[in-house]
Amino acid sequence: MAKNLLDKATDTVPGFGQMYAKFRQYMLLLQRSEDTIRSYSYRFAHICIRFGRLPDDLTGEQLNDYLEHLLEEDQSHSRSYFKQVVYAIKMYYRFRDIAVPPGLVLPKIKEDKKLPVVLSFDEMRELLRKNDDLRVKSILAMLYSCGMRQSELRRLKLEDIDLARNLVYIKQAKGGKPRCVELGQNMRKVLLKYMSVYQPKEYVFTLEYTGMPIGKHAMNSIIKIATEKAGLTKHITPHTLRHTYATHLLEMGVSLYRLKELMGHASITATMVYLHIIKPIDGVSFSPIDRLFPVK
Repeated sequence: MAKNLLDKATDTVPGFGQMYAKFRQYMLLLQRSEDTIRSYSYRFAHICIRFGRLPDDLTGEQLNDYLEHLLEEDQSHSRSYFKQVVYAIKMYYRFRDIAVPPGLVLPKIKEDKKLPVVLSFDEMRELLRKNDDLRVKSILAMLYSCGMRQSELRRLKLEDIDLARNLVYIKQAKGGKPRCVELGQNMRKVLLKYMSVYQPKEYVFTLEYTGMPIGKHAMNSIIKIATEKAGLTKHITPHTLRHTYATHLLEMGVSLYRLKELMGHASITATMVYLHIIKPIDGVSFSPIDRLFPVK
């Protein structure tokens, strides 16, 4: 569907194909990820198809009406989608090196302050136990045991795994910040069995029969089905397992600065969010009402 949107814009909007090729090159030189390039390009395609022309030829009033339309259709466009459109418009005028149209209102996007969803040790154990499929179990275990982002796991290659030293080298990391994490003995066993059965050639996790890296939608689908099979009610995504990895390590006594390096965070501020959701490291939990009415 997404590819058809780009094709439709290329076929129906004069100059879109050339603009898209140049914009893609610009973003690649800025070292933006494929996911970011794809997201911004689709946002542009939707705008261009709606107006039948490139953003260069749109007035500030037209773009304001478009943004207002997105806000009014909350049910079909999420807040996240609206933010992506705003970021994409800003990037477009930067790419074209032209001033934004007079009167165009591009709001400052405030980051949502939400605590991440994490699984307890018991929930994580249940998620792994209830999913016997070797491929599914391997994906779940890698996301959790190494704290990898979905994009990092999808691009993981055989050459990135050092079984002799039980290490995983995450080279294609977010922000170009490579890191190294421990594989763990249990994860090593699961991975060896997986490799023996599936015999991947280049990428560790691939689409069946193609050898190409597993896609984002396929990964999300695997997590959704695995969650239902385990009977868990929390909204779990691939990133939930990364949050769980970080939270569990803090609860086990890993220092905040060591966790920052393991997570590949550019700033310690990003890591500190997990301080708000960990259980007391000493195992002592207290609520003032328990002093008023001692628990028997």
